[in-house]
Amino acid sequence: MEIGTIKHRGLLELFETGRSRRVRQDMIPRIQNVLTRLELAADMESLNAPPGWRVHQLRGDRAGGWSISVSGNGYFEDSAGLGRADEEQPGHHGDLSCFGA
Repeated sequence: MEIGTIKHRGLLELFETGRSRRVRQDMIPRIQNVLTRLELAADMESLNAPPGWRVHQLRGDRAGGWSISVSGNGYFEDSAGLGRADEEQPGHHGDLSCFGA
């Protein structure tokens, strides 16, 4: 699936260039692994992530989005429903944010 936009500057830099000073250096290999698997998966249900990632669908006012744990306090959140194609922009699959450290 295609990642639509990445809101976190450091995560975007890491995604585009493979390196970033705005992301904890010890987390870079794990974050790159998550991003690679997201791009290769057809949708979130077929992500085939290890249990430690705690992939789950969000509820409440953010229903339809997904969350993936990267570390104890760091996680990716897809507020627009990653894996759910945007009807207006075919191939666009939502915005990815990174929280915590």
